[in-house]
Amino acid sequence: MVLSSAECLAQVAEAGLGVIALSHDSSLIEKYNLTRVLPTVEEPPVKMCYVYPKSLRNLITVKIFGTYIKEAFKK
Repeated sequence: MVLSSAECLAQVAEAGLGVIALSHDSSLIEKYNLTRVLPTVEEPPVKMCYVYPKSLRNLITVKIFGTYIKEAFKK
Protein backbone atom coordinates (compact mmCIF):
# COMPACT_ATOMS: atom_id res chain seq x y z
CA MET A 1 0.00 0.00 0.00
CA VAL A 2 1.30 3.46 -0.88
CA LEU A 3 -0.18 6.58 0.70
CA SER A 4 0.91 10.09 -0.15
CA SER A 5 -1.07 12.10 2.38
CA ALA A 6 0.72 12.75 5.66
CA GLU A 7 -2.66 12.79 7.39
CA CYS A 8 -3.47 9.30 6.04
CA LEU A 9 -0.05 8.04 7.07
CA ALA A 10 -0.56 9.37 10.59
CA GLN A 11 -3.93 7.60 10.80
CA VAL A 12 -2.32 4.34 9.69
CA ALA A 13 0.41 4.70 12.31
CA GLU A 14 -2.12 5.56 15.01
CA ALA A 15 -4.00 2.38 14.16
CA GLY A 16 -0.79 0.42 14.72
CA LEU A 17 -0.46 -0.63 11.09
CA GLY A 18 3.03 0.67 10.45
CA VAL A 19 5.86 3.08 11.09
CA ILE A 20 5.97 6.42 9.29
CA ALA A 21 8.43 9.28 8.89
CA LEU A 22 7.39 12.79 9.90
CA SER A 23 9.38 15.89 10.70
CA HIS A 24 9.99 16.29 14.43
CA ASP A 25 7.80 19.40 14.54
CA SER A 26 4.80 17.99 12.66
CA SER A 27 1.48 18.84 14.29
CA LEU A 28 0.30 15.33 13.38
CA ILE A 29 2.51 13.80 16.08
CA GLU A 30 0.45 15.38 18.83
CA LYS A 31 -2.86 15.18 16.97
CA TYR A 32 -2.57 11.40 16.58
CA ASN A 33 -0.63 10.77 19.81
CA LEU A 34 2.32 9.26 17.93
CA THR A 35 5.56 8.20 19.60
CA ARG A 36 9.03 8.58 18.13
CA VAL A 37 10.48 5.07 17.88
CA LEU A 38 14.02 5.98 16.75
CA PRO A 39 14.91 8.97 18.94
CA THR A 40 18.63 8.76 18.16
CA VAL A 41 18.11 9.00 14.39
CA GLU A 42 18.14 12.59 13.20
CA GLU A 43 16.04 13.66 10.26
CA PRO A 44 17.93 14.81 7.18
CA PRO A 45 17.96 18.50 6.30
CA VAL A 46 15.33 19.62 3.83
CA LYS A 47 16.22 22.00 1.04
CA MET A 48 13.93 24.97 0.72
CA CYS A 49 13.51 27.72 -1.83
CA TYR A 50 11.18 30.57 -2.53
CA VAL A 51 10.04 31.37 -6.05
CA TYR A 52 8.96 34.65 -7.54
CA PRO A 53 8.62 36.06 -11.06
CA LYS A 54 11.90 37.23 -12.58
CA SER A 55 10.35 40.66 -13.08
CA LEU A 56 10.15 41.11 -9.28
CA ARG A 57 13.74 40.17 -8.41
CA ASN A 58 14.85 43.78 -7.93
CA LEU A 59 12.00 44.74 -5.59
CA ILE A 60 13.25 45.60 -2.12
CA THR A 61 10.43 43.60 -0.50
CA VAL A 62 11.51 40.45 -2.36
CA LYS A 63 15.13 41.00 -1.29
CA ILE A 64 14.13 41.63 2.33
CA PHE A 65 11.95 38.53 2.37
CA GLY A 66 14.82 36.46 0.92
CA THR A 67 17.17 37.71 3.61
CA TYR A 68 14.58 36.99 6.30
CA ILE A 69 14.03 33.41 5.07
CA LYS A 70 17.78 32.73 4.95
CA GLU A 71 18.24 33.97 8.51
CA ALA A 72 15.10 32.36 9.93
CA PHE A 73 16.05 28.88 8.75
CA LYS A 74 19.80 29.06 9.26
CA LYS A 75 21.19 26.35 11.53
